[in-house]
Amino acid sequence: MPGTSDDKIDQQIADLQQVAEMESGEELERRLVKALANRHYRVVAAAAKICEERFVYALEKQLVEAFRRLTNNPVKKDPNCIAKNALIRALTALDCSDVNFFLETLHYQQMEPVWGGSVDTAVDIRGSAAMGLANTGYHRAAMELAPMLMDPEVPVRRQVVQAIAVLRVDQAEPLLRLKAVSGDEEPEVMAEVLSTLIRMEPELSAPFVAAFMEDEDPVVVESAVLALGDATAVETLEPLINHYEEISIQPEERRLLIRGIALHRHERAMSWLLEQLVESSQPIAVAIIETLAEFRHTDPVGRQIAAAVEERGEAKILEFFTQLW
Repeated sequence: MPGTSDDKIDQQIADLQQVAEMESGEELERRLVKALANRHYRVVAAAAKICEERFVYALEKQLVEAFRRLTNNPVKKDPNCIAKNALIRALTALDCSDVNFFLETLHYQQMEPVWGGSVDTAVDIRGSAAMGLANTGYHRAAMELAPMLMDPEVPVRRQVVQAIAVLRVDQAEPLLRLKAVSGDEEPEVMAEVLSTLIRMEPELSAPFVAAFMEDEDPVVVESAVLALGDATAVETLEPLINHYEEISIQPEERRLLIRGIALHRHERAMSWLLEQLVESSQPIAVAIIETLAEFRHTDPVGRQIAAAVEERGEAKILEFFTQLW
């Protein structure tokens, strides 16, 4: 910024951080109000971060005003959305109830020049706005968030899925099922959708998510397996075991299913794996031992796996187990 050296800004930020360490209550709020009105985006960002970390609920209005001020000539006043990102993160963390503010920022974009074109630097702002809106309890939040599932930016779509999970189940579940059926070109978004459904309604969502294990895209199959595996309800384990026992699946998919079952936190998962370790073919036994290697220092699981290997009584498997464990 013209007339403002980096050293001066650095000193202002250091002074503000020192005040935050030493002061509280009205004095801290007074200094933060002044910093939020500062012309330099880095000072504003530092003040917003302190508001978030110190739970300064009283400055919600000033945080909103600072954000709106920086949307005027934003590329010059707040390049890369440094301050606005900090401001909206603070407002979301402080349970801001200003529905209109989040509705305003839900579709905010800030295109900035880069070599060969431009880039949107407001991606995290839209994601935070989605979560902030969901947290307000606004009765039309689901209607506003639904189109955001098609945002061009992957991080936004993923954060919108997380925001939708905050809504009532009867509002969230239909949106997430529709998104799952529609699909997404990015694996991480699809994985977030399926795992969120399982977390919300494990018993009722298990058959729906399990159907994606038949998908032609191996990435979608993996997302479904891992979503089912990352659960505690036995209803999400049975589809994995049933699919494993189908004759037609390929060895790579069997190894994936072993991984999913190993992730499952129901006691039946470990019991089933130990049975397979004793009875299955050598390649499957090796895959199970490799997958369960993370339990090598865990009692009594480690002892149970060692006992299963010993019960199998096969020299090569015992040698492999000894080397790996």
